[in-house]
Amino acid sequence: MMAVSKPTILLIDDDQLVLRSLAKALEKAGYNVLAVDGYDTAMAAIHDKNFDLVLSDIRMPGKNGVDTAKEIQDSLIANGKKDLPIIFITGYSGDEEKLQTPLLGETLYKPVDINRLLTIIRDYL
Repeated sequence: MMAVSKPTILLIDDDQLVLRSLAKALEKAGYNVLAVDGYDTAMAAIHDKNFDLVLSDIRMPGKNGVDTAKEIQDSLIANGKKDLPIIFITGYSGDEEKLQTPLLGETLYKPVDINRLLTIIRDYL
């Protein structure tokens, strides 16, 4: 019997505490998680590994999460891969209107309700 592989989530946030706590909660829920701290590490990861979903903070130094997500999607499509569901997390209300996140995916506010997050992830996967 073949083992079913666990879905893999790319988690992007510049806050180490958020990265650790969300990664721990997602792993406990049965997902493989690669936690990275920004654009450069996210872009490197997307070329090295296959992911099932991206969970990204919006406000980060350098490129924000929306621009990072757009570049991830463009890179995947350019390489003949399917685009990924994206869930954004932010501590700032108004980010989703300003940055047009509804065009790319869901937006949740910090502090993130883990049960709601897991429900949304299950809906996408």
